[in-house]
Amino acid sequence: MFRSIEKMTIRLIDCNRGDKVTIQEIVAGKGATINLMNLGLNIGNIVTINRKSHLSGPIVVTHNDSEIAIGHDLAAKILVKGSES
Repeated sequence: MFRSIEKMTIRLIDCNRGDKVTIQEIVAGKGATINLMNLGLNIGNIVTINRKSHLSGPIVVTHNDSEIAIGHDLAAKILVKGSES
């Protein structure tokens, strides 16, 4: 990381590849929130950014040894904070 994100709450799309972050809030509708929960992404989970596509493409994160692709618009609604571990 070239910047410290440990104390800032930012959108998932603003993270860089390799960042390890904790999900703080999901600002999406009920259906989208349930879909994320079904994928195993809940508030408090620590995820690592694996890939980030250019031009509003999907973001691929790792959580519990699973890779999960999240569309750009939905990823913009996930607020995260840098993880210390």
